[in-house]
Amino acid sequence: MEAPGVVQEKLQKELQLGRVAGPFAQPPLPNFIVSPLGIVPKKEHGKYRMIHHFSYPKGSSVNDYLEEGTCSVCYASFDEAIDLVRTAGKGALMAKADIESAFRLLPVHLSSFHLLGMQWAGQYFYDKCMPMGCALSCSLFETFACFLEWALKENNPPGSSLHYLDDFLFIGKAGSGECSTTLIAFQHLSLSLGVPLAPGKIQRPTKCLIFVGIEIDSTEGMCRLTEDKVMALQADIRQVLIKDKVSLATIQSL
Repeated sequence: MEAPGVVQEKLQKELQLGRVAGPFAQPPLPNFIVSPLGIVPKKEHGKYRMIHHFSYPKGSSVNDYLEEGTCSVCYASFDEAIDLVRTAGKGALMAKADIESAFRLLPVHLSSFHLLGMQWAGQYFYDKCMPMGCALSCSLFETFACFLEWALKENNPPGSSLHYLDDFLFIGKAGSGECSTTLIAFQHLSLSLGVPLAPGKIQRPTKCLIFVGIEIDSTEGMCRLTEDKVMALQADIRQVLIKDKVSLATIQSL
């Protein structure tokens, strides 16, 4: 089975980076809570993300004891990105950057370590950084990402900027250096703060760019679903068409 090997590899990497403590033969802290580990596939073929199931068991999980209001988060909308592109004008240049290991950049206070326990291969570990699977992670990282965007704007770069979780978008007028200058300013800011950017996900100024899964074309003044999304939607529709009955939830999902 592939999953155990993936978990072992991910766990070893986190140990080497100092983001997970362990291994321990016995629970290392008082009131130590162990939540299950799992993996989910990424968009890239053969790539996986390790998650910590803090919603298990239902009714008495770590997430169940978090105040709902502290976990809510409001992201920038795609319409806001389009408004910035429209303001920059026809042929606007766009660039983007992606923060690497987003949640894992945020350290957890030692008083909460006992809540983040895990068990693997008969040994105990605990997270020292915000994990995937915790209901607070998105909200806390959004606060950090908002700070980064604020800090960038405080440097008065010539172009516009906007972020969606860990994806940052930069926009400038056609034929100007606004977009590239703003991207470079963000790279310098990230470097100065020790925030790693994913090298393979930095996109230089262009007039056609994919942001949050939708292609923005500033020359044509239009947005398009990416080919993989169109193919996936067509496949879902074909599955529905061959059935005699479908649920309301299925129709709504389309």
